[in-house]
Amino acid sequence: MTRSLSILFLALSVLGALFVIACGGDDDVGTANLYESCDTRSCDSLADACYTVAFEDDRDGTMCSRECDTSADCSGDAACFALYGDPSDKQVCFERCLEDRDCASGFFCADAERDGVVVDSICLPN
Repeated sequence: MTRSLSILFLALSVLGALFVIACGGDDDVGTANLYESCDTRSCDSLADACYTVAFEDDRDGTMCSRECDTSADCSGDAACFALYGDPSDKQVCFERCLEDRDCASGFFCADAERDGVVVDSICLPN
């Protein structure tokens, strides 16, 4: 079962913003793949940065991703979204899902809604 989050015209309608942080890494831990957590690992070459996704006041997580203009810019089965409230209106790719097990470890599947209608489901960091 997925958790429901709202989006507003290709933007997640949640509190918070999207912040870019440097991909810090521990070489002993390895490299994070696209759409995986990058808390302690560097991102692989498919990602352009490690992003902190803040979607509630005290709740955020990191993920390797890339900037996009449309979903066609994303690798694999991914969707392009901008977080509502981000002052730069930056859009990044999010992996699509049907349920939590479709997402990388430490992520959950969230319904993305527009005007009360589910338009997609994407993986978000826990």
